[in-house]
Parts: sequence; structure tokens; C-alpha cells
Amino acid sequence: MLSLLKQQSNMTTEQATYIAEVMAFTERQIKLNTGLDVRLIAKAHPLLSNAFSDPRDLIATIAEAIGYKLPMLFERNRKSEVVKARFVCVYFAKRFFPKVSAVSLGNLFNQDHSYVSYSIASVEELLDAKDELFMSVYAKAKKAADAWFESYKEEVLSVEA
Repeated sequence: MLSLLKQQSNMTTEQATYIAEVMAFTERQIKLNTGLDVRLIAKAHPLLSNAFSDPRDLIATIAEAIGYKLPMLFERNRKSEVVKARFVCVYFAKRFFPKVSAVSLGNLFNQDHSYVSYSIASVEELLDAKDELFMSVYAKAKKAADAWFESYKEEVLSVEA
């Protein structure tokens, strides 16, 4: 993003970095104030947009943070805690990768497309219910997902600088 900003407006690296940071801050403010999950940076730069097409790395990061190995989440396991962990992974994968179809995301988890919608609805219901155990898992997953996004963003910005 930095090189794009610098090329189009003759900005310094510091100015372009500042704009990228403001965009990231704006994303967080929109989320806090409206609940909408927007990715301004991913939409603003083709390199980031292309990178946001395969959710496997994010899912692996979340799985590790909540104490699961990927194969367990991809198996057809119906234990409640595994199902909820899978729901959370699907939820964040769809939020961070909106262009990935429900069919593709469902296939990744050995499920059909309706499972993606059901997972998202289930996570939202569980969040509304404020179940302590689920809220703990969700908080760990959200922290991991946000850290994944920030590190990816920093990696891309440093490569372009």
C-alpha cells in the first residue's frame, strides 16, 4: 500500500505509513461503532486483496490459539466443544475473507455451503447469550485473528517500503 500511495501522490514513506495506520484505525472505529467488519486496506490494495483469498493460515492461527489442531476441526466431529471451535473458525474466516464463497469455505471444513451460514448465525447467538465458556474461546480466537491480520498487514507494508 505504501508504494501505491507514494506513486500516486509523491508521498514520503512516513506520510504513506501514516495513511495506512489511519485506515487501520478507521476499520477498528467502524467496527466498534457499527458492528460492521470492513477491511479498507484489503480493498485499497491489490496485493492485499489477492492475499485475502485463502483462509487456511488464519484458520490455523485461530485453531492453535484456542487449543485445537487443524485435522480435528476438519474432521466430522460432533462433540460440542469441537463444533463451537469450528463455528468460530468459520465465522472469522468469512469475516476476514468475504470473497471466499460459502461453498469453498464449507468444502474446506468438509461441510456444505449452508454450514457457513449456520456457523455464523450460531456464533452470533452464542455471543448474544454471553455463555462464559464460549466467550472465552471467542476472545482467544478474536485476539489471534486480529494479531494475524496486523502481522500480515505489517509484513506487506514492510515489503513495499
